[in-house]
Amino acid sequence: MKTDATTQDERAVSSARQERAEAEFPADEKYEQVKRGDLHIAELQKMTMKELLALARREQITDYTGLKKQDLIFKILKERTKLNGLMFGEGTLEILPDGFGFLRSPDYHYLPCPDDIYVSPSQIRR
Repeated sequence: MKTDATTQDERAVSSARQERAEAEFPADEKYEQVKRGDLHIAELQKMTMKELLALARREQITDYTGLKKQDLIFKILKERTKLNGLMFGEGTLEILPDGFGFLRSPDYHYLPCPDDIYVSPSQIRR
């Protein structure tokens, strides 16, 4: 025999599962949108400093004057990531003995460079 408390618990579990499923779908959709969109690091790296400065102005990014190219790219990506929650990068993952890694770029022959993307141990374990 089910009690009211049991029924309420079942509804809560069902509701939680539904919310989780709904939360996961937009993330997948957002991932595909970012993947198709303009968040590619490689595209920003190909731009000249003048183009990057114009992009920063268009996207209403503040405090970008005087930044080096790499720092400006990082700032643009950081602001875009705040808006979308995602960033898309490509390369080869090098996992170091300490458990973290870096996404290495073929543009630098997979050697360490300032463009490398840090990957935390928790992301690697996934």
